[in-house]
Amino acid sequence: MILGISSIIPDGNILFFVSPDGTSEKIFLKKGTINAVGASIDLNHNIKLTNVPVAVIINKQTGSSGEITALALKKVSKVKYFGQNSASFTSANRTFPLYTGTTMYLTTAGVKDSKNKLYVNDPIVPDIQTNDPYGQAKQWIDSFN
Repeated sequence: MILGISSIIPDGNILFFVSPDGTSEKIFLKKGTINAVGASIDLNHNIKLTNVPVAVIINKQTGSSGEITALALKKVSKVKYFGQNSASFTSANRTFPLYTGTTMYLTTAGVKDSKNKLYVNDPIVPDIQTNDPYGQAKQWIDSFN
């Protein structure tokens, strides 16, 4: 999901997965490639849109990977969040294969954004709490024209 919007995210560290013992794994973007938890995915392009306002609309339906994607946008200089608190699934999970052939998923880390704020199943709180996030976001974006 982050690669899909990578043209508006500056290169560099964008998030960290932070384990209870304090160790962290960085997620970073560089020239159209995202590197996370020992793996990398290349988008095969490096087009960047800079200095554009980005309105992020969130609410209680924004959860898990949607929240991680929203947190990745914290690195954008002109970003503002509108709506209601997110669902509070801000954590990283790991799979553990069991001897029976089934798989167990466990939450193993919190997420630290590029502003150094740690989320461990905490909601993302929008900058503008509103029941009209689209209208408020449009008004904010229009203020740049």
